[in-house]
Amino acid sequence: MKYWMAVVALVAACSSDNTPTQNDYRDTGVDIDLGVPDLDNPDVNVTTSRLFPTDANPGHRFEDCLYASPIRFESVDGTEIIAVAGESVVALDSETGAERWSVRLPAPEGERAMVFGTPGITNERFAVFAYYTTERNDDTNDGQKPRVRQLAAVVDLEGRRLADGFDFVELDGPFSSNEGGEVTFRATNALPRPEVVIAGETAQRLGYAYVTMGNARDIQPWHGFAFELNLDSWRAGAEPITGRLVTTPEEDCGQAGVSGSRDRICGGGLWAPSGPLVVERGESFDLILAPGNGQLDLARNDFANTLMRIEGRGLNFSPECDPQACANFDPDAPGTECVESCRNLFVPRMETPPKPESGRCEGLTMFECWQALDYIGGSTPVHIVLGSGTEVLAYPTKDGAVYLVDANNLGVLYDREQLVSICGTESDQCRWDWAGMIVTQPASTELNGAPLIIVPTFMPDQSHPAGIVALRINDDAAGPNLEVVWQAPNFSSTEAIQRFREHPTRPVIQRLENGVEIAWVGEALRSGPGKLVGVRTWDGKIIEDRQLHGPGNRFTVPLVVDDKIYVASCGTDRDSGYIEGYQIIQD
Repeated sequence: MKYWMAVVALVAACSSDNTPTQNDYRDTGVDIDLGVPDLDNPDVNVTTSRLFPTDANPGHRFEDCLYASPIRFESVDGTEIIAVAGESVVALDSETGAERWSVRLPAPEGERAMVFGTPGITNERFAVFAYYTTERNDDTNDGQKPRVRQLAAVVDLEGRRLADGFDFVELDGPFSSNEGGEVTFRATNALPRPEVVIAGETAQRLGYAYVTMGNARDIQPWHGFAFELNLDSWRAGAEPITGRLVTTPEEDCGQAGVSGSRDRICGGGLWAPSGPLVVERGESFDLILAPGNGQLDLARNDFANTLMRIEGRGLNFSPECDPQACANFDPDAPGTECVESCRNLFVPRMETPPKPESGRCEGLTMFECWQALDYIGGSTPVHIVLGSGTEVLAYPTKDGAVYLVDANNLGVLYDREQLVSICGTESDQCRWDWAGMIVTQPASTELNGAPLIIVPTFMPDQSHPAGIVALRINDDAAGPNLEVVWQAPNFSSTEAIQRFREHPTRPVIQRLENGVEIAWVGEALRSGPGKLVGVRTWDGKIIEDRQLHGPGNRFTVPLVVDDKIYVASCGTDRDSGYIEGYQIIQD
């Protein structure tokens, strides 16, 4: 008990809930003297010119939408951009966008592959895909059309073919339930949107691939499912699935076929587009999962709306909470002593309940409010090692906040910083209240020796500002804490209330030869051409803001290759997609 008392004291001393109001942003914006890094040319600017699609270089048009991010592969013929849509894996010429080669993902006879998630790359040549199949004679161009089964396969990028020894694998149960029975894995109610992540790779072994799933539109019954694939066993012809996990092991999820997004029944979908976070630890690793909305009840092993830390392989999870402190767990208002005692489980919390200007959460606790608004999950944290050696997770969530959590003891919350207001007012209802204000994984760098994270936000109303936010992670006498250092556009500007109204892409950081760093974010738009936004990381100045050829695509991440950048573009689930390529020109 002395240990947990020390943790409680530490949290009380270090945590805060810096919740802004609408006026905080409209009237003040952030203006902090950051100092200028030691750069050869701190005032550098860049422009971009489109490589493709153009009249001369039309690039490659896919039959289906691109939900996956483009990835880089260095072949014997030079740099190739690997793009995937539907059943097609295509290598594009990095200069022209023309197809160099393609592979069709395997499926049983009469079925067709459909990819949402970005593949994981192991051994610098094997791309591991998780995908579902549809009926091949279903020719509707719709990424949400009925799913038949869930599969995994491996493509040999160097060999330009399906990888030898890797027959495609069907992903299914069994998953044990709380009632002593089995949670049925329904391929029709699972969507492998997240990136496949690789862990435990060495020069001698391929390691493990982790596949995670939620469901589109939270149609019941739905859960968060995770699979561990031992790639070396798979290639050797042995059983490839060596671990399974379900985040909410309930057999009864209420009425089937309807959305459960506004209920806390089952759920806990593992749908963050960037996939789980892997923290390598020598010969082992930690896997951090971020279940979304749904049922949270520690007594029944229901872990929706949390972060889960799994130590090592096998997907064997134990929250390591104090059973006495958690004996009377309240899903509406979890007790502080309980959640601070959980070593491998982070439960979000605030000092006071949220009060959206829309009035939607009047009289509700935080978890009741997030149930009404479908908030919390959808993002992947980033792992940061501070100068003191303290390891933290910076975890952004749909509620518009970033939580700073101890990476080795998830019961410790150091800080919470609200980046944007909650969408909507009484007179300006949120266009998509379910969308939240953040779905991303932060990009990380340094500013004058301190860690800096970049977090794109968005706002589906016409009243509150949003945009790209940079936070410095301080490590001082008060403990680790978050500090907003810039916003782009500045939140005191009219521009910040007009832009970033829809889900943007995730951020990526490019480092130029003179040490200048640029954060790139795609401002994706469903209604017309999006924007490619380049921001200087040390001061938030927007130095490139060009119109894309197409709308871009939410949740993806642009690919930077030397002095070029590539963006996936797709308007709706029913549109065909393509890759846009740009040359970055330094002034």
